[in-house]
Amino acid sequence: MSSISKSNGQCKESECSALLFDGESQSWQQFSRPCKLLTANSIDEVLPLLGTVEEAAATGLTAVGYVAYEAASAFDSSLSTFESNIPLAQFSLFDRSDQANLEPDPTALNLPLDFTINRSDYLQKLHRIRQLLGDGDIYQVNYTHQLRGGAPATEDSTLTLFKRLLQRQPSPRSVYYSSPDLTVMSVSPELFFSLQGDQISMEPMKGTRPRGKNTQEDHELKTELLQSEKERAENLMIVDMVRNDLARITRPGSVQVDELFHLTPLPSLWQQVSKVSAKTEASLAEIFSALFPCASITGAPKKHSMEVIRQLESGPRGVYTGAIGIVRPQRKMQFSVAIRSLVKHGSNGEYSYGVGSGVVWDSEPEQEWQETLDKTRIVRDHGSQDFELLETLAWYPGEGTYLLKQHLDRLANSARYFGYALDLPAVLNCLENFSMEEPQKLRLLVQADGSFQLQHEALHLDSGPVQLALAEDPVSSKDPFLQHKTTRREVYEQALAKADRANDVILWNERGELTETCIYNLYLQLGDRLLTPAVSSGLLAGTYRRMMLDTRQAQEATLTLEHLQQASGLFVSNSVRGFLPARLLMPARRSKAD
Repeated sequence: MSSISKSNGQCKESECSALLFDGESQSWQQFSRPCKLLTANSIDEVLPLLGTVEEAAATGLTAVGYVAYEAASAFDSSLSTFESNIPLAQFSLFDRSDQANLEPDPTALNLPLDFTINRSDYLQKLHRIRQLLGDGDIYQVNYTHQLRGGAPATEDSTLTLFKRLLQRQPSPRSVYYSSPDLTVMSVSPELFFSLQGDQISMEPMKGTRPRGKNTQEDHELKTELLQSEKERAENLMIVDMVRNDLARITRPGSVQVDELFHLTPLPSLWQQVSKVSAKTEASLAEIFSALFPCASITGAPKKHSMEVIRQLESGPRGVYTGAIGIVRPQRKMQFSVAIRSLVKHGSNGEYSYGVGSGVVWDSEPEQEWQETLDKTRIVRDHGSQDFELLETLAWYPGEGTYLLKQHLDRLANSARYFGYALDLPAVLNCLENFSMEEPQKLRLLVQADGSFQLQHEALHLDSGPVQLALAEDPVSSKDPFLQHKTTRREVYEQALAKADRANDVILWNERGELTETCIYNLYLQLGDRLLTPAVSSGLLAGTYRRMMLDTRQAQEATLTLEHLQQASGLFVSNSVRGFLPARLLMPARRSKAD
């Protein structure tokens, strides 16, 4: 039987608690002071524990807990895993809950997490998987690895860390679960299964792209995922496995695919999701026996792919890729696949965060490595969020703010990318109610918690031409702070410090491509075409520039230092100063990049 420890003297309130979002009340529910803590430490204890959980729910109690990936052989003895180093399953039983006011925290995580595998070893593992796929015994393997590290330097509480994860990836399936053995901070977006009476639903997730650094790139990545035959094939393969698993415990003919290949936007990722449902009278133990582990995190076929995982991964997954969720009275249950989950281990205080991807025959190992990096973005901050989002706008009496929609679109994109809170209606209301007798230059500053201030000064327009110099050093096309307007302007300040007699500096990247100036977007007249550097070169997509492109007064192109020498005209623009002629004070010269 599963071991049962009562909360009297053995499970302190601070050690056994849970928080999760309740879809019915649309509020966070906090659980504390459990009646019992149920723990399964061996394979033969897992099924009885799930039976006890369901019996407790039938008496009016609520259970919150997890089933670890290594519990798989409790449901099917042919499934292979490592030996677990944590309890295989654990649930706290509660007789009440309280509504909680849980606000996401925009502060940086500051977790010293390190990869447990390097790029070259990862690529070697991927090549081995592709060899096995070529043999034809398996069709997909979900290969994973983990980040590990000690406690944060500031020793923030696990609940604080959970709030910071929520800021980076809000999910209605988020669960915070704490016990003496471990604390799980899960912001998983993937539904393992939900049960309402006899209606069971699953939402397997397979297919990923990172979110773009700007609106254009974001749309391109979304379209790329939507049109990817490889990603659709992978998703469909998992859907077929889910249908087969469900068919084992559901009414004949009731399994149906409700939606295929739906794209779900998350703050750091685009995810492809499908939805499958059926009718069932199965018990909690029978449901887990048929469905666990979820096919989306093993591969196909499940038994053989798990054997490969056992051979190639370096150790147990633990809660990661297992299931975490809640069991309520009246056959109400919801479990997510425990991905995007930060775990603190009670035995040594170590933190772990698992990440992986589905590998098929035509997978590119380098792309799979990049996908795992993309999935760790929520725990790998852009550094301390000690900067503000910035928009500089022109305001005119009787007209209001120039290019207001474009500015707000750009601000919202930056807030999403950096995980900043943004009360857009409040910002809009502030700008619409601003009033002065003379034209003003507005400076809108938004902090990480969503608070903002609006500064203003009299607007004085330049007539040009703007005197430009060529930057001495390249910028990085991958620097996100060049593609978002913030108060972090070190790159611009360093370039301007070397401008000598010029008003501004033309920047260029590591490939010798022109980007922008420190204050303006840049345009070259080449023949009968007015061209502006491409966003992919690494630049801020200005609102005036967007208007020029939308009205076809200019075209986007990859422009080089050679194009600068060939141009018959040079211009700059921003939304405050408008469109201005410019002049290069010194001849364009060959750069270090050449």
